[in-house]
Amino acid sequence: MHDPRFSNTLELAVRFGKTLIIQEADRIEPMLYPLLRMDLDRQGPRFVVQIGDKAIDYNETFRLYLVTRNPEPHLPPDAASLIAATNFTVTRSGLEGQLLGLTIQHEQPELEHQKSELLKTEEALKVGAAWWAGCLVLFLLFGAKAGVPYGAGGKGQRVPYGAGGKGECVPYGAGGKGERGQEGEQAAHDGGGPR
Repeated sequence: MHDPRFSNTLELAVRFGKTLIIQEADRIEPMLYPLLRMDLDRQGPRFVVQIGDKAIDYNETFRLYLVTRNPEPHLPPDAASLIAATNFTVTRSGLEGQLLGLTIQHEQPELEHQKSELLKTEEALKVGAAWWAGCLVLFLLFGAKAGVPYGAGGKGQRVPYGAGGKGECVPYGAGGKGERGQEGEQAAHDGGGPR
């Protein structure tokens, strides 16, 4: 931004809808505030923005990126509310994980496929565990007070609590018939969680 041609470059980028990347932006120049605030004035069919002492035609495809090497740049409060700050810092462990994943994918693709399948299974198990934990809490809160034994709902439904008369704790939907599907009913009969 210390370039003497900066003002001219900015005007051309705004007028023709180009993307302007400002590197080593240690601070936000005052001339950028009208652009960041989108202080646009309508003049007939077009919009103009005041940059310095000039009114420049504003093209909607204009984009402005401020880049700095500082991981925590100091931004005044009025500027912090106008921009979206993104930290693209790569950590050593994150980079190692990415490189290891790429190497395994290149050398042994079936191992990488197995890893992705295991991650999907892990996520499904986490969801199932959270569901069962919720049912256990509801059973402890309502089931013991209502005197409803576990599994007393009939028709193979799990009943860990007695709220609302039916007291169903089904993994999918609000407990109506047919919402769980055949797999859900089989899981209820087998004593398993949601599938």
